[in-house]
Amino acid sequence: MEEELGKEKATKLMKYEGVVSLTKAEATEILKTIWPQAPQVEVLKAAIVCHQYGLNPLMKHIFLIPFKKKGGGEDWVIVLGIKATRLIAHRCGTFSYLDGTPRVMTEEEQERIFGEVDDGKLWAITKLKDSKGNEAQGYGSWPRDEVPYGAEKGNTKANMAFIRSERNALDRLFPGEMPQGVEIGSEEYVEGEYAIRESEGGEGQKEGELSKVVAHESRKPSAEVAEREGFHIDLTWLKESQKALKWSDETMKSFVAITYKVDEHGTLTEVLQRLTREQAEGFVAEINKRVNEQPSLFD
Repeated sequence: MEEELGKEKATKLMKYEGVVSLTKAEATEILKTIWPQAPQVEVLKAAIVCHQYGLNPLMKHIFLIPFKKKGGGEDWVIVLGIKATRLIAHRCGTFSYLDGTPRVMTEEEQERIFGEVDDGKLWAITKLKDSKGNEAQGYGSWPRDEVPYGAEKGNTKANMAFIRSERNALDRLFPGEMPQGVEIGSEEYVEGEYAIRESEGGEGQKEGELSKVVAHESRKPSAEVAEREGFHIDLTWLKESQKALKWSDETMKSFVAITYKVDEHGTLTEVLQRLTREQAEGFVAEINKRVNEQPSLFD
């Protein structure tokens, strides 16, 4: 710890080393010490996650990562390590991996599950089984034309897709148990203290289930993202969810309009952009819940 943080900070935080039951105040002290320039709101959010899920930043469970925005300034993102994600899942029950997963999806699997083959992304699948015999499978992808962060340290597009698919499967095997609103990443590839990475709008620089939840990001608006003042909803996730639910754009628009009392005119993306952040969070949670309840996802 002293080598990574320096003697002064290591001495201050030594009392918390190895502790897995932190109070919110203790987690806040650790986070502020490691990332002193992180926004207070992100520190508090990360501290709550640590307290609720028994995590410790000193054990590389959770990180606060800054990204430079293209127009200037920074956005900070909470990143949960994949090992910490597995730790939380194992506290819910034991599970095992099936069919040699995580692995790259075959074209036949993509066609069967999504109804088409996506040549622009590398897709992965993870199949899990818990001690009660329940099975779940998750899917994740990474753009083939984007280099993942940490590539110089050995990170790969496949690894990014594997992580996303595993988190997706864990969400389905243990619905409601995984932290929401945080990124997911590999601990060995997360850069050190306050190491700001350049981001041309943030595309492809961050990984995880935040393709599936509302989050602060420095991504630029595109056909892939419905974005508005501090949140985005990933439309790739939404498209997959619509297929699982067998909902057309019109059905989804009607659901959004009726549930959140917004104008349903325009494209689905335009309708989603009319949601407030709180409404968007509720929308993502509700759609994930409905998808998780679909029996076909657990075959």
